[in-house]
Amino acid sequence: MDIAIHLQRVENKLSSRLGVIEVEKLLARRLSGDDTRATINAKLRFYDGSFLDIHEIINTYRSYPEYLSYSYQYMKNDKQVFRYDNAPHHPKVGTYPDHKHIGNYKNERVIDSNRPNYNELFQEIYQFFTQETK
Repeated sequence: MDIAIHLQRVENKLSSRLGVIEVEKLLARRLSGDDTRATINAKLRFYDGSFLDIHEIINTYRSYPEYLSYSYQYMKNDKQVFRYDNAPHHPKVGTYPDHKHIGNYKNERVIDSNRPNYNELFQEIYQFFTQETK
């Protein structure tokens, strides 16, 4: 799959999500003129003031997106609610290197978790629209 097709799909998926009032940043670019690899950086602001930062490095060489690196961080009231990533800094989790951080930095827990797709990610965010973050 040409990376441009995937990048257009991502842009469409992100900008049309329920609750998104602004796409503050959406930067998608190919890596070194490569037709199969790219970086995606986005910041989505929701109606309640919360936001989602997205950082991905993807490869579409095999006709589907392979996520070489990713981070999805959801913030509300200036506090981290959760973050999914695959940075290799928690080797003891069962889904290593994939994992999830829950809570704000000082009190966060790290648990096993695979990379969520966008539908799963946004469904999780929607739960927090009516909740206060402590």
